[in-house]
Amino acid sequence: MVGDAAAETATHGSSDPSPPGLDVRLDDRVGDFRLEVAFKVAPTASPTQDPRPSREGSTALGKDSTVPAEASSDPTEGSTSSNAGVTALFGPSGAGKTLTLRHLAGLARARSGRIRLGGRVLFDSATGIHLPPRERRIGLVFQEAALFPHLSVAGNVGYGMSGLRRDERAHRVDELLELVRLPGYEERRPRSLSGGEAQRVALARALAPGPSLLLLDEPFAALDFRVRRELRSELLRLSRLTGIPMILVTHSLADVRALSRTLILLDRGRVVASGPTAHLLADPGTPEAAALLDAEEL
Repeated sequence: MVGDAAAETATHGSSDPSPPGLDVRLDDRVGDFRLEVAFKVAPTASPTQDPRPSREGSTALGKDSTVPAEASSDPTEGSTSSNAGVTALFGPSGAGKTLTLRHLAGLARARSGRIRLGGRVLFDSATGIHLPPRERRIGLVFQEAALFPHLSVAGNVGYGMSGLRRDERAHRVDELLELVRLPGYEERRPRSLSGGEAQRVALARALAPGPSLLLLDEPFAALDFRVRRELRSELLRLSRLTGIPMILVTHSLADVRALSRTLILLDRGRVVASGPTAHLLADPGTPEAAALLDAEEL
């Protein structure tokens, strides 16, 4: 069993006195597979721009926004990014990476455990809390962009926005497309987009509600090497610009090196090792962790 949460009290949607960040403890079983993970992710630095919609429906992400020099530089294959708020879940197929994301997003419910994000309790088996996905303020991007084919780019990005007038929604969409470097794409249809463009639209759609956490389930896997490298740079820039913590599931050590500040190694449903990416890559600490880090692609 993951640690007992009975000693801690929490109410639906209330603040938690624990430090901010992400704190995860899960124990679940799906068929013969057991997921038993516990890890923490520290809060990110303050964003360069505030990604959340204001009461008027606009944000600081205007057309005149500039990206700091350090956020504009492309990550290299052989270096780690210590400034990005990206945590990588790395491990072989069947390790439990995607299942962990499903629990974070509220798409699965563990038998036991607790998930706290930024002082909000999202799940606590001891107190019966299980916030539905729409109340978790978590964005999710899949391997495939999964855009609605009958909607324009603007329709896809604005799909999850609620409570905004039409003009406010249009302004917000414009801002987000500027953010992902797709200005003027509002009326394009998904079928006319390249794979990299579609993933940028998916990122914009996930960022639209101003999430507290962004989950990325192998978003580069279906892309070729050139586009993959380009989108790594974009994701790093977005992480630094928005300050939104991101959890990236990947089989690629190149993704880990280029993007992540924190690395969590998963195998057979449990955490093998976790810590700062640069430290773990330099010294895995155990033979099991070293074996997982011995291959560029798992």
